[in-house]
Amino acid sequence: MFIVPIILWMILRNFLVGFLRYLVGFVAIFAALYVVLEILDENGREKAKKKAYEKSFKEYQHALDCDSARLVKEERQKKILQENLRQLEEQNKSMVQTLSNLYSLNIIYEKYRSFTRVCTIYECICSGRCTTLGERFGNDGAYNLLEQEERQEKIILKLDQILQKLDEIKAGQYILYHAIQEGNQKMDAILSGIHLISNQIDQAASSEGTSYRLEELEKSSAVAAYHAERIDKGLSYMNRVNYFSGKYDRAGMFRQRPPV
Repeated sequence: MFIVPIILWMILRNFLVGFLRYLVGFVAIFAALYVVLEILDENGREKAKKKAYEKSFKEYQHALDCDSARLVKEERQKKILQENLRQLEEQNKSMVQTLSNLYSLNIIYEKYRSFTRVCTIYECICSGRCTTLGERFGNDGAYNLLEQEERQEKIILKLDQILQKLDEIKAGQYILYHAIQEGNQKMDAILSGIHLISNQIDQAASSEGTSYRLEELEKSSAVAAYHAERIDKGLSYMNRVNYFSGKYDRAGMFRQRPPV
């Protein structure tokens, strides 16, 4: 009677032992598989991180190289701008001295020695509205016309207001308008020339004979052309004034001819 339960217990025990062995084996395999997958996943994440880092580093290096190239280019442009600015400042200083020499002849009264007033006076004379600077033989001179039209607000003489209302002065102050327009055009040409030579120097910087090419580019620049033009104009102005003021009267027959 006790044999059957014993047999059943033994069978159940063997089954449970076998089941536990399979379960432990399955858990062990699962755990091992999990560990392997974690290791593989960790390696994948590390590789992804490394790849992302390498990509970011390459992008950073590229940006750094581009920025370094930009700094080199801007340094060259800075030197070009500084040199052109130096030339223009020297030219301005020279022309201011020439203007001072012209004014020192006292042809124009000191009160009227300004860009806007001289242009307006010149227009009054060139247009035939008057033939003298001051009043003569009962006729108004250019000074009187200037004063009258300024009081009547027919003309504008403050340069900041003129620049704001440039189109409005075209009819009443034609010569002044065109003088400002000509100055603006020359300024634009100089700036365009500086930009052009800057680009040409960037292209020449990587080629052979760079120093020679840079020197040739600087000689042919818009600023150099303007500088040469202003020197010629300054000499022409002084020669004409010296001639008409009688300074060449004893200089000989050839020097007594009116300068062109």
